[in-house]
Amino acid sequence: MKRLSIVMGVFALALAASVSAEAGTHFGVKLGPSFSSMSGDATEGTDAKMKAGLTAGLFAEIGLSETISCNPEALFVMKGVKKEYPVEDEFSDPTTVTENVKLVYLEVPILARIKIPTKGKIAPHFLFGPAVGFNISGKDEISGYNDTNVDGEFDIANVKSMDFSGIVGIGIDFPLGSVRGAAEVRYDKGFGTAFDDIDDLNSVPENEVPFVDFDFDPGSEEPTGGTAEDLKNGGFSFTFAISIPIGGQ
Repeated sequence: MKRLSIVMGVFALALAASVSAEAGTHFGVKLGPSFSSMSGDATEGTDAKMKAGLTAGLFAEIGLSETISCNPEALFVMKGVKKEYPVEDEFSDPTTVTENVKLVYLEVPILARIKIPTKGKIAPHFLFGPAVGFNISGKDEISGYNDTNVDGEFDIANVKSMDFSGIVGIGIDFPLGSVRGAAEVRYDKGFGTAFDDIDDLNSVPENEVPFVDFDFDPGSEEPTGGTAEDLKNGGFSFTFAISIPIGGQ
């Protein structure tokens, strides 16, 4: 509920500013596929692949001048990675394990949008800026061990509640009758690992998995805690948007 209040507050400010923005404002929806992966030391020795997902949400485009605007957004974003790596199963036979890391966020980008003027009706633009993602869920789907105690889908115990990233992208605007259409491609890169350290592994429920590098006390064979695995979110999204003008345009 607190996360929803933050997002609604951002949009309330956006809409309030739009009423007085001399260059005009648009408010709209966007939807499209995303292709995410994760980078970092924890992907070494694995075949890390992009996984398909979805990006969808609302946005406001607040005009600051004829070519520059501010874009606050609230997006449902699916991230993660698909990893494959060789192991030995419970019978000591070689096998390949597939691990599908599924992370879902409510992401709030605040972007600068720069329009490139043209003589025609189609206008290109590019955008950039920071984003904060509020984690909704984190799942780890494992298959290939041929062991019902290992294979399955589990909650991830230590996903960070917030993930900070940077976004760059390009797109085009075009008229669609009384509304405006836009097509965009973006690259989103996380600034840090998507997971937290765990001080006490005994606090992790049995039905959850920790994404950590285990820490051992001197002389102990059992790990006591763990340092978060180095896995940073990243990926591309391709969206189609429809918006309507509000206020002074």
